[in-house]
Amino acid sequence: MFEIVKKSVYTGLGLASLTKDKIAKFAADMSREAQLSEEEGRRLREELEVKAEESKEQLGEQIDQRIDQALVQVGLVKAGVKRVADRTSDTFQQFVDKRVDAALERLGVARKEDIASLLQRIELLESKVSVPTVVEQVG
Repeated sequence: MFEIVKKSVYTGLGLASLTKDKIAKFAADMSREAQLSEEEGRRLREELEVKAEESKEQLGEQIDQRIDQALVQVGLVKAGVKRVADRTSDTFQQFVDKRVDAALERLGVARKEDIASLLQRIELLESKVSVPTVVEQVG
């Protein structure tokens, strides 16, 4: 009897990994040891097959969940690293921009904003002063 209980425990633990042939052999051994009728043995085998299939599905679901959790964790780690890299890149870019602006100012080189401002001022002055065109002068 102890042997049957021991096999039942092992069956519960390893049911997901058993093949159909192993289940049939195990059911036949259990039927013989427990002196089950042919009908009871057949029902035992069918029940073990159903339980084995359920165990395989549950194991598969657990594996999928763990894989999903691991991927989420890796994704979070990647997202965190990306945020730090972006911040570092922004900080570095600001540092470089300040240094370049300071160097251009020391050299007396006009920046794009300076040129744009001058162009606006020129357009404003031109609109205030009417400069006759060549056609107006000839006419």
